[in-house]
Amino acid sequence: MMPNAFRELQEAQTKNFQLYATMPFSMISNLALPNYEAEIIALLSDRFKVTIYMATLRLEQIKRRVFQSKMDDNIRSFEEMKTRKADPSNWSAETKLLLQTAVERKLVKEGAF
Repeated sequence: MMPNAFRELQEAQTKNFQLYATMPFSMISNLALPNYEAEIIALLSDRFKVTIYMATLRLEQIKRRVFQSKMDDNIRSFEEMKTRKADPSNWSAETKLLLQTAVERKLVKEGAF
């Protein structure tokens, strides 16, 4: 009676949870990980008593989350940079003079003077 899409969603969620539950990140982060991916996978497999396939999936999952976090930080920084206002208190006297000259020319051009 359950729709196929709902059943497939539950199965996908179960597989993801299985990876989290069998190899918690908090425990992985306490390990001294080797430099090479194949060695990390072998270590995870041995330490958590899971198959190489499951260790590979978990490592890929962690790598995706780290990458996503970095991308989120880059996007957040970019958005903050776009909306950041200039602080005139940090401007040099020359910069302030150039801005004042530009504003005055614009006002003359618009007929305000």
